[in-house]
Amino acid sequence: MVFKTGDSTVIGRIAGLASSADAHSTTLAIEIEKFIYIISAIAITLGVVFFCAGFAVGYPVITNIVFAIGIIVANVPEGLLATVTVALALTARRMATKFVLVKNLESVETLGSTSCICSDKTGTLTQNRMTVSNIFVNGQILDASTNYEIYQRLLELEAAKGDKGNVKNVPVPKYDTNDATFRTLVETIALATVSFFSY
Repeated sequence: MVFKTGDSTVIGRIAGLASSADAHSTTLAIEIEKFIYIISAIAITLGVVFFCAGFAVGYPVITNIVFAIGIIVANVPEGLLATVTVALALTARRMATKFVLVKNLESVETLGSTSCICSDKTGTLTQNRMTVSNIFVNGQILDASTNYEIYQRLLELEAAKGDKGNVKNVPVPKYDTNDATFRTLVETIALATVSFFSY
C-alpha cells in the first residue's frame, strides 16, 4: 500500500531541504575572491602608472596603451585555476580511498578546518549507498541493521578458523528469513527497486 509519493516521502523532503538550503561561499572561495581583487588592483594601478610614465617620457599614445595592456595581462596568474583544481582533485582522490564521497571540490578545503562531522551511519551521504535499518512487518518493528548475507559470510569465516573461531561474536539478525510474510516483503522491495513508470 503506497501512502506517500514524490516530494511527500521522507527522501523527497530531504531532497527539498537540500535543494532549498542557502549556499554560502566556502573559505577557499572567499580567499580566492580576495586574492583576485588584490591582483586586479595591483595590475590596473601598474598599468595606469606606466601609461602616465610613457606620456612623461614622450612615447606615442598607441605604444603607451599597448604597454599598459601588456602589464595588466602579465599580472594575471593563468596557472591559478589549474593549480587549485589539481590540488583539490588530488585531495578528493585520497578521500575517496577512505570511502568519503566528495560532491563539490571546494568542500575539500573546508574539511581542513572542520572539528566535527555529523553523518548518518547507513552511508547514504558518505558512501552513496542506502540501507534499511528497520522493517515494519506483521504488526511489529524489526531491526534490519544486520545484513543476512554478511551474517552468513561472517559465520563461514568464523567456522573456517576452526578452534580459534567464535561463532557467538557474530551479530545475529533480528528477523526470521523463513517467515512467509517477511519473504514476500523482501521480494516486493527487491522488485520495486528496479521498477519504472512507462507512460
